[in-house]
Amino acid sequence: MGAKHHRQLAGPDSDELRYVTQVTGERENARVALGEGATGADILGASLRLAIAEYPHVFSGLTLPNESQQLKARMAELLPQFEAARLASEHASEIARAVCLGAAAHLRYETRDATGGAAAAPGGSLSDELATDAEPLRLVRVDLPGPARLRPSAEFRHLMYRGGELAQLASALDEAHFATKAATGALVQLAERAAGSAGLSLAGQRFVLFGAGAELSPVYTLLEAGAEVLWLDRTRPPIDHLLEPRLSGALLYVDAGAGGVDLLRRPAAVRATILEFAAGKPVHFGMHAFASGQLGPLLLSLTMNEIVRSLPPSLVSSLSYLLAPTSVSFVAPEDAAVAGQRRSAATTLRRALARTGSLQAGHLTVREQRLSCAVVQQQGASFQVAEYIGKRLAAEAFSSYGSALDGDTPAHDDPTRARLAVFANMAPITVTRSLASPLMEASLLGSSSYDLLIAQASTARSVCSLLTVHDLLGATDAAPVRVSAPTLEGEAAIDAHAARLAKLFELQFHGGVQAQPYALEGIVRMAALRGIAQRPKLAFRSWR
Repeated sequence: MGAKHHRQLAGPDSDELRYVTQVTGERENARVALGEGATGADILGASLRLAIAEYPHVFSGLTLPNESQQLKARMAELLPQFEAARLASEHASEIARAVCLGAAAHLRYETRDATGGAAAAPGGSLSDELATDAEPLRLVRVDLPGPARLRPSAEFRHLMYRGGELAQLASALDEAHFATKAATGALVQLAERAAGSAGLSLAGQRFVLFGAGAELSPVYTLLEAGAEVLWLDRTRPPIDHLLEPRLSGALLYVDAGAGGVDLLRRPAAVRATILEFAAGKPVHFGMHAFASGQLGPLLLSLTMNEIVRSLPPSLVSSLSYLLAPTSVSFVAPEDAAVAGQRRSAATTLRRALARTGSLQAGHLTVREQRLSCAVVQQQGASFQVAEYIGKRLAAEAFSSYGSALDGDTPAHDDPTRARLAVFANMAPITVTRSLASPLMEASLLGSSSYDLLIAQASTARSVCSLLTVHDLLGATDAAPVRVSAPTLEGEAAIDAHAARLAKLFELQFHGGVQAQPYALEGIVRMAALRGIAQRPKLAFRSWR
């Protein structure tokens, strides 16, 4: 990097490590927004309707409500139906790309008035803003003196599992049906790989982490493994973490003059900073930025994807997403079998609730695959745009078409094109700021009776970070993937694509959500009632 924008930090005790959260800049009131005051439900509805209009034969049996609020109220029912119809089509990848691009087209970059309310000027599209020239943000570099070797460890139910003990953790998660066999197998492989060396290393690998300070970010695991990480977040890295002797590699973050960086306020500057950090060489991307609020999840998720799309494809080595279980996703065969057993053994009360419709079926069948009915309406439409469109469909589209989402033919149908490495692992329902509501608190209290794990952040972070390391080690060991399978058509092509997608999403630490015989929406309501019975004050807080 040039000296103008890049300074070496003398040591982690420097004044440069003050915790700063306020973003400054020349255009303080400019930010990414939705055009014409649109809501998350508006964007969800418009994106799905775009696909239905372009592929009417695929969605002939699906009708969406005209009103956004009606769509929002029926998300738990309609999103699995939409996904089932999409996956039953030969055009599944095309539809995924169309939905992602359609949602992103609503993003604007505009200047708000002094109160942050109405737009002071019409503004332009986010893609136009990303195409403008911008100065890279000044960065501070911290070289960390650790051994550049990760000794894999994870915490679960107040026990710490280290090295070869990860096999015991894998067994515990498997027995409780909290993770897929692919995920527990990955932990066992890490344990075996670590046992044959002094630790695991990602030395020489470079990462851009959007939302590096997020509660489930893998940043410190990557640093322990010796990686070089560009920290992009509204907050600066805390000094107490940087003082840990196990950390190695290097951490770069925005200089004190600008505090942290808000992706929504300075997307063009973030893009310029990434280009300077990459210096013409490929880097890995972690898509972890998240914000609560009415539009926060939607705006951040789509903006991260658009920044990646705007970069030269040669700079994008891999993309990593961390999915929530509370959306539509593939169900592993072993979890589908457990759900069937639990449905057969259900209590009289639960059978009665199922007959009355209070509890709906937990899975939909699409040919040889199962889909989870795990959408929770209370999390809002913005959350589903972020999870279903901004992560799940985006992971599929990027995997199929590359980081620019261009080309007429998906990579799996073109043996001359290298596949972009995309990782889309799943974290369980986790005690984070996103669950801070009386209803969700009541659901947490009653969740144990439904064989659900509500994980502590330390557990979800440690296990999911190790799954990411497993992905990355596999990607760096392998040559770029080129598919040379024969061209398939009709039902064979549909089944082959579904199998590829199931592989893409197979590393699931789902906490039992995927093994439920009933849709999660109904389970959350029932668990909340049980929780309120245990703590009645929650009812008054919910109704205030």
